[in-house]
Amino acid sequence: IFKVFLAGYFKYIFGVALFSALLFLILSSQISSFHDLGSIELVTFIFLYIFFYTVFFTLVPSFNVFNNRKLFVKYSLIAQVSGFCMGVIALHLYKSPLPWLFCQLVPYMLLLFWVYRDFSTYFKTPQVITKISYKEILSFSLPVAFSTLFIWFIGQGYRFVIEARAP
Repeated sequence: IFKVFLAGYFKYIFGVALFSALLFLILSSQISSFHDLGSIELVTFIFLYIFFYTVFFTLVPSFNVFNNRKLFVKYSLIAQVSGFCMGVIALHLYKSPLPWLFCQLVPYMLLLFWVYRDFSTYFKTPQVITKISYKEILSFSLPVAFSTLFIWFIGQGYRFVIEARAP
């Protein structure tokens, strides 16, 4: 059942990524500040980044939510550290920021095979689903949701209170 769900999900994300890239291509022709950039390379990056980043960061945090923190930490650390290291090397080799961006994408693309394999293995048996405690999921998710709300308010939302008090 998960393979069918994931296949549909991958198609959906593929469509969103394709639509976003095409929309950027159309809008970039209208915005003069984008004329200096290589549109095809940037559109390719946008498509690939939206697709692989979204898929990677849908599957990997689910390990954490379903009590497999080792896989979550392993894949998160490998992706972040390798992307940073490759990006630093790219900054020394190229003058354009686009190679840095592609270096942030490469780990997600390369690791996705192993993430998918582990995800399929971990959720292969229905017993995993029956072991899921929604109380544990909520006890993990709700504090994260509240802290995210407060972080957003401190960083961005405070202006609504200030603007409401302004004459």
